[in-house]
Amino acid sequence: MAAQAPAANPAASLPATPGDTLRYTLRVVNVNGTNIDTLSVVDELDSLHEAPYFQPGTLNVLTLPPGATDNSDPNGGASGSGLLDIGDLSTSGIGDVLTIEFEVDLAPVITNGTEVLNQSQMLYAGNPVAVSDDPNINGPADPIVAGDEDPTRILIQSAPYFDVDKVSTYLDGDPSVLLAGERLRYTITVQNAGSDNATNVYMTDMVPANTTYVADSATLNGAPVADGPNGSPLIEGILLGDFAVAGPAVIVEFDVTVYPDVPNGTIISNQAFVTAADQGVTDVPSDDPRTEVENDPTRDVVGNYPLLFAEKSAALQIDNGSPGIVDPGDTLRYTITIYNNSASEPATMVELLDNVPDNLIYVADSTTLDGAPVGQPDSGVFPLEARILVGNDGVLDPGASTTVTFDMQVDAATPRGTRIINQGTVYSAEAANHSCSWLASTFINVDLPAPFGPSRPIRSPGSRCSFISLRIGSAV
Repeated sequence: MAAQAPAANPAASLPATPGDTLRYTLRVVNVNGTNIDTLSVVDELDSLHEAPYFQPGTLNVLTLPPGATDNSDPNGGASGSGLLDIGDLSTSGIGDVLTIEFEVDLAPVITNGTEVLNQSQMLYAGNPVAVSDDPNINGPADPIVAGDEDPTRILIQSAPYFDVDKVSTYLDGDPSVLLAGERLRYTITVQNAGSDNATNVYMTDMVPANTTYVADSATLNGAPVADGPNGSPLIEGILLGDFAVAGPAVIVEFDVTVYPDVPNGTIISNQAFVTAADQGVTDVPSDDPRTEVENDPTRDVVGNYPLLFAEKSAALQIDNGSPGIVDPGDTLRYTITIYNNSASEPATMVELLDNVPDNLIYVADSTTLDGAPVGQPDSGVFPLEARILVGNDGVLDPGASTTVTFDMQVDAATPRGTRIINQGTVYSAEAANHSCSWLASTFINVDLPAPFGPSRPIRSPGSRCSFISLRIGSAV
């Protein structure tokens, strides 16, 4: 009698990640032709582990041989993570096969690189007679050689995922308006929302342009953090400690003072970065949760002004060549979303300017504003080259956003590897122009797809955005 127990992972390709559902298939094969009754199969799911790697209550038996009885307990076993117990099994001759399938969920937190083991046991009249073998490991076991059986092994791939939120508050004067010479407090909240714990986590944060750090203002969970050689200790980085998955959040605060002579309308932009080198996680950017844009810096405008910001992305709209690759003749769709992140001030006469980049051809009548056509028919002349009013006839209310889309076709004569760069500009009556995109680069002949969409901005101090950069012959 031989038992084989490979595992499949219907939730994701192997290696598995914490929380995945594993499906085990156990095949009991009669190899000697003896008719046997009163067989049973028992599997205490976490018996090969010091710590439980399966979630209690998730064991689910899917397939049983005819006549078998299921005595399993989803919360059984010494670890309480599940006990498979299938009785009243019988075989009737050589080559007879009994198949048992069951599923179980992995625990939500398992260290990266862990091997999750499982091995079933076959009993005859209550006495152990065989253990399962995974034929995918070292080949099928020899039923005559004791101990030749290999447990089923699943490699775990997991990582921390940091949720880093950063907000600002005004400490002087009107709490809703930031003025030159006033103080600004940043509050950064960090939590691990991933599938693996993190150790020795660091945070860095530069003092934003047009401000000075307030001495001795940095705190970690309310406790003072000594200033560094350059003032703010976050310039060199501070140790936040270890982060368990879904554990308590860590809160960092520090204050800055806006230069007394900066003009109204100046944008104060700041972003923190979190690193867990032990787990290979580097420079996770903070996000301002008060905006719809992911991983965006925390921005404040000096004076009672609207706070405009624009995000730009590109995607393959018509893919005529290699799947997922930008080829000559393909059509790209650009999307620009403009936000007014002010809590109280509308922006007026908001206009968007953009040009047709080299090696692209504007697709006639493809421009839309919030889903409605713009300037159609346009006879193939790109409407944004002459600026268009956006929002509600040029007005963008506090907290509102407006979206412009247009299509561009890659010129058929464009060589592979050509880089296409595009950037728009937003204007309003209240402030200077706002360059309106984020970096979204792809690279030729990469093995892994690279998205066009918004990624971390590359910017000089005081600037607000960057550009869209695409390379022909690169993956989407």
